[in-house]
Parts: sequence; C-alpha cells; structure tokens
Amino acid sequence: MKVSVAIGAYEMGGKGDFFIDRCIKSILSQDHQDVEIVVSDHSINDAVEKVCLNHNVVYKRNEDKRGSSSANFNNAILHSSGDIIKILCQDDVLFSNNALSLIDDTMSKSDKKWLVSSYYHTTDYTTPINLHHPSVNEFHPMTNLVGTHSSLTIRKDVEELFDDYLIWFMDCEYYNRLYKRWSHPEYLYTPTMMQTLWNGQVTNTLINGEVVERETKYILEKHS
Repeated sequence: MKVSVAIGAYEMGGKGDFFIDRCIKSILSQDHQDVEIVVSDHSINDAVEKVCLNHNVVYKRNEDKRGSSSANFNNAILHSSGDIIKILCQDDVLFSNNALSLIDDTMSKSDKKWLVSSYYHTTDYTTPINLHHPSVNEFHPMTNLVGTHSSLTIRKDVEELFDDYLIWFMDCEYYNRLYKRWSHPEYLYTPTMMQTLWNGQVTNTLINGEVVERETKYILEKHS
C-alpha cells in the first residue's frame, strides 16, 4: 500500500530545520518503496521550507491557526494521498529502515482502521532508551496510555481529525474518539519510531497549568 508520512512542522526555537532534515532522512532510508512525505509548515521563516526543497516532499505552507499543532497535523493529513497515513512529529524519527514495511504489512493483514506501535525514546538523538508498548484507555479521553502520536497510523478513510482546540490533550482525546468509533487499534509491538526528549518539546515550552485547566474543562464538556 502507499504510505503517507504526515508531519506537522514549525521553527522549534531555531532547531526546526535540523529536526525536519533528520526526520525526513529517516523516512528516505526506508525499504518501503511507495512512500509520500507530507510536511505542513507553521513556521514564520523559511528554514524548514529550504530543507524540504532539498528532498522529494509534498510541502504545504500553513498560515491557518498558527500555534495549533493539531491544526497543523490536520493540514498534513488532509493533503496526504496514501492508503495509510503515518503520523510523525518533526523531532522524531523512524527507528529502523523497515519501519514502514512493518506497518504496511501489519495493516494489510488487518481490518482495523488504526494502528499504534511500540517505540523508543532518546535524549541524545541517537541512542534508544525506555521502550514503550502502547495500550488504549477505553473510557477516559484525558488518560494517555498509547503515548506520542508519532506511534499512530490511520487509514485514509478514517474521517476523524485532531481537535484543533487542544495542545496538551490532543493525542489522547483523539485516541479516545478513534476507539469510540472504530474500537481497538491494531497493536504493533515492534518499535517503529524513536521519540526525542529535549527541552524544546511542545510539552516543555507551550504547556502550563492554565492550558491544562482550560483543556480539561473543554474536554469534560465535549465528552459529557
């Protein structure tokens, strides 16, 4: 199947070009041949765009709802043409050169609409640590047992998008809606990506108690 890798990008405190180049190269090294890379860019400068122009990438400058990572990922998803869409944050990378083949093979043998895979963390951009295996919380939209949305793959015909009001709870609230509509995902317990832990992550730079409180109230009303 054709695989689209949907990436939401932005300046990342001046490291956006470094991270998007690292991310794209991990995709280009894949042994799966039918791959489309889609980058939606919320940057106010052209650093990320310049990197994308050096690669075979579907690049979309996105000035709509700048600052909303949910809206930025949604734009990448909506411009993806693959049979399945792999979500990948720009500061994360695919773990091995057969990661997309593993995802494609697993989804080809399954009737599930979505897949979540195991993944590693890294703190030095290279060394894998802390292997995480995902599970789904069936009842609470603010409890995240899957982990990062970089572990997620959806089929093209899944109509659900991230809630662009959310930042802190964007992924777990999305998983909850996917579960309610499509039941359990396909679980791939082979690690397919590596999440980078660093001080410039959204969770370390854009999140505070006020954001969490506001989003908690919003979700409780939405899912009441």
